[in-house]
Amino acid sequence: MEGYRIRYIDDIKFYTNRGSAVEVKNNLKRFVGPNQYMIAIYDTYVHKKGHLNPCIHFGLLTSDQLHPLLLKDHRFCEVLTRGNPFYRVFFDIDFKGKNVKDPLELVKEKISSILPNAQFNVSGSHKVYEDGTEKYSYYIIVDNYHAEDLDDFAPIKAFCLNNKIHGFDESVYRNDGLLKCINQSKGACRVQRLISGSEDLLQHTVMHENLGESVHINTVPTVQACVKEAAIKRKRKAVDSPVTKNAKKIKLLDVQFPKMNLQTPPELDIYSDPPATLLRFLPNYSRGHHFQLSHIICTCIARWCKYVSLKWEDFWEWNKQKDASPEREAKYIRYWATMNLNLHPVTSKLVSSYLSIFVHDKEVLKTHPVRQMIASYNTHFDHQTEMRHIGTDDHVKAKNNKHVIMHVPLGGAKSHSTMTWLRDHIKQNPEATVLWLTCRIALAKDQCGRIEKLTDCYNWKYYDKLSRREKKDSERIQEQYFVCSIQSLHYARGLYDVVVIDECETLLKSFDPENKCVKNMELTWGLFQVLLRDAKKVVYLDGFITQITKGLLDDMKQPFYIAGSSRPPPPRQMIVCDTSTYIYDQIQKSIDNGEKVFVATGAKGEKSPSRQDSVEHIVSTILKNNPGWKYGREVVAYHGGTQAAKKALENGTVN
Repeated sequence: MEGYRIRYIDDIKFYTNRGSAVEVKNNLKRFVGPNQYMIAIYDTYVHKKGHLNPCIHFGLLTSDQLHPLLLKDHRFCEVLTRGNPFYRVFFDIDFKGKNVKDPLELVKEKISSILPNAQFNVSGSHKVYEDGTEKYSYYIIVDNYHAEDLDDFAPIKAFCLNNKIHGFDESVYRNDGLLKCINQSKGACRVQRLISGSEDLLQHTVMHENLGESVHINTVPTVQACVKEAAIKRKRKAVDSPVTKNAKKIKLLDVQFPKMNLQTPPELDIYSDPPATLLRFLPNYSRGHHFQLSHIICTCIARWCKYVSLKWEDFWEWNKQKDASPEREAKYIRYWATMNLNLHPVTSKLVSSYLSIFVHDKEVLKTHPVRQMIASYNTHFDHQTEMRHIGTDDHVKAKNNKHVIMHVPLGGAKSHSTMTWLRDHIKQNPEATVLWLTCRIALAKDQCGRIEKLTDCYNWKYYDKLSRREKKDSERIQEQYFVCSIQSLHYARGLYDVVVIDECETLLKSFDPENKCVKNMELTWGLFQVLLRDAKKVVYLDGFITQITKGLLDDMKQPFYIAGSSRPPPPRQMIVCDTSTYIYDQIQKSIDNGEKVFVATGAKGEKSPSRQDSVEHIVSTILKNNPGWKYGREVVAYHGGTQAAKKALENGTVN
């Protein structure tokens, strides 16, 4: 190693160039001998301008050379290089805060939950800063579990990411990562002292000393179960996250997917078609074609097929369109048998993304769910309640029904009567748990104060009042009475005896992919279904019940009770207006015919009052065109805007 500065420790050379540490490290790898391991030293040097600059030295040591050097602080770190016969399972813990407790016992308990009978070798440090902040730092070696490759740590990394709130650091599981050795520091006077475990210092390293009786983590089911969406988020983004809709091509594993712009089949629905149908619509042209798909894209499709539970036959039926030769088929059979979705993950939306961005026009595909929603709205529903107020008597009549729909027009006291019924229910069942679920964040906040007063219960907890730590704490105790929106359902803990769904139609439509109202839609939908399945009572509140709510209960094969008396439904129609002129023509035409009108628009209006499609402008125009009408009586509007905006609505004016 010529041309590098050298530092000697017990006649062992450590090299640096005070510049690119990567260059020194990569060159030194070429000289690694038998039973030698790379060690790094955190160091500093005096710059020519007089100040200290950090640098890293790298050297090669055997285990016998390293052991005596660990008795003194040389600022040693292990370099986690590939090619080692084994790697002990290790964890890096950094926990910092004011008035915090030592997390070590909790951390051990968490690790033991996935590594049964774990044997811990622990070193660490504790520091208190001038402002009272405390920092606990631990390096934990699990002596009876090991990996044979750095890639085997993928589930451990996922576990650390899922438990980051407890101080687990997931960033250390990488090639050439640095892990501080026992009795060493980084020059900040925080030495990693022996806390517990073996007194053999090499047993506190990842790659040194021989393994005793140890279990490979790939054979431990509780470890492999740790791989979740959060743990592979960055990989998924790199593999198959689509770019902006205006982009011509997407770079996928350094291979570009061709932009085809094919005519959209009218029967294709990327939002509801099963995976086999989506695969059938994905083109795969023969070799030499202008739109030929690369081998890497085909392997991505293979992983997607396995991820969505399609069979090999389904994949090969699609893949052989490019080349059906026996040699190619044999190659893909081997790949299908050995593919690892943990190391090379895909998302369930991979093929639908290809179809919407590269194969067809996304704007055309978007019309499919719109047509479905219009058809659902315009289908007659076989129940219409009378214009009346409902009360607790309606809930009592439905006491033997798990699913109850409170279906009365606006002002029919749906929420009031349900909260009053909850008051009696809570008194009779003091141990019962209740979840009040809304369709919007603003509507959840609006319940504050009202629900406490009407239920005569002041233990309600609102998701937006939870601290950041409480929201991330997976071990948080379930709130007995909880109010949240569907967008924040993942903050609820456990199951609930009573679930109230306020504005159920709007809530269910929020799961339409085009609405983009719910993040992690698949996870939220799964949680929602579990809540409905295991609740003892579910109450649905809405003044505009359609086949959407009825279809949900039919799909669940659950009987339901509708409050009120049945009579033939009035005509109902949904109209999508493309221009503001058309909006106002349709509104006034319906008013002149004595029909009730419900208008949904995406603009409030307090910041852009001149917008023709804003809530404030629509209300103002309706009041202007219909003398004698009053806001709050003939016209009711709602949006979660400011008090000034609400005042403008009440006055029916636009500034």
